[in-house]
Amino acid sequence: MPHVFRALALVLIWVLAACAEPPRDFRAEADVVIVGEVHGTAAHHAYQAQVAQQMQPAAIVFEQISGSQTARLNGLMRTQTDPVVIARALDWESSGWPGFGFYYDIMRAAPDAQIVGGGAARSDVRLARQQGAATAFGALSARFGIDQPLPPSQRAARAQAQTDAHCGAIPPNVAAGFVEAQRFRDAVLAQTVLLARERVNGGKVLLITGNAHARVDYGVPALLTMADPSLSVFSIGQVAPGDTTPFNDVRIGSIAQDADLCDGFAAPS
Repeated sequence: MPHVFRALALVLIWVLAACAEPPRDFRAEADVVIVGEVHGTAAHHAYQAQVAQQMQPAAIVFEQISGSQTARLNGLMRTQTDPVVIARALDWESSGWPGFGFYYDIMRAAPDAQIVGGGAARSDVRLARQQGAATAFGALSARFGIDQPLPPSQRAARAQAQTDAHCGAIPPNVAAGFVEAQRFRDAVLAQTVLLARERVNGGKVLLITGNAHARVDYGVPALLTMADPSLSVFSIGQVAPGDTTPFNDVRIGSIAQDADLCDGFAAPS
């Protein structure tokens, strides 16, 4: 008899499982999906291409591409299939970013998506570092909250994070300027995402960026929510074991030895 009850219980569990609603796919439901990376880590870029292929967004915003390159790049993507030719036309070797092929694969994974550059101009980043994010960003600073000074504890934590990100090679008095530059870049990326949403009539947007911008506590997700509380944002980080940076979802794995963890000197992270 106990065997009969056990069999009935197993059947009941199977029926309940079959009838249960599948778990919500927050990534599919989001208006904006952000996928972070450690720049130059092949597995991270492959996953970003996978997300682009599955999502088929209306637009993809890239931190690694400047706004001034947007029109030219979209034109090149329509007429060229050789990433080497496109990279040469964009003078990619001078950009300081990892190989163009990483990002080309993401673009090709969603061929109908508009490509939008969200990278801030170096001259503006320099101004933010010297005079503050609000000065560099201008009149709309309040929309993204960068017109307000950071609380002392957060300012200190973020300065230490910048020092760590640059392998301890910047002195403490310089780290404060790097924090302001990071706040400025976050705001530029958030604004570009919102503009991309308008450009594609409210279609879904995928943002490809460094993990530091993808964090939900004070990175681009937080600024987007501040600027438009109705927006649904889902952020995915790709980090090494032991990294506690907050995201909506996280992929943990070893970082390739050939990834330059100090590439912030050549390209902002």
